[in-house]
Amino acid sequence: MTDILVVYYSSNGATEALAREVCRGIDSVGGMASRLRTVPQVSAVSEAVQGDIPESGPPYATPKDLAECAGLVMGSPTRFGNMDASLKYFVDSTVSEWASGAATGKPAAVFTASSSLHGGQESTLLSMLLPLLNCVCHRLLDRVFCVTFVR
Repeated sequence: MTDILVVYYSSNGATEALAREVCRGIDSVGGMASRLRTVPQVSAVSEAVQGDIPESGPPYATPKDLAECAGLVMGSPTRFGNMDASLKYFVDSTVSEWASGAATGKPAAVFTASSSLHGGQESTLLSMLLPLLNCVCHRLLDRVFCVTFVR
């Protein structure tokens, strides 16, 4: 099986539901399997620490997941036209995987969920695309796609 990493952050469940639908689509393709992962919430308190395993839901994403996958799909709720800080923190923590070429030749996609029609979905997708487009420019990724969802 070829794994596609689906990594997301969801605070109220809408982005998680969309991530699970993305996984259903991936799993419906012969020879493909989704690897669903979430990221821990970023805390405003610098001493706060999340456990290594979430209380419920899929496990937390690790840089190893990124290195092992054949493709990447990232999802985030819209936060004033930006990706959520928790997903951004994960992306920023994987710099060595990107620089080492662990994502070379892999396709990528992004998706977002918002509770309003004009909530900044387009700029949220762009904020998730920026690190991926940088990798495309350096030939670390093969191609990038994006999807938006309004609940």
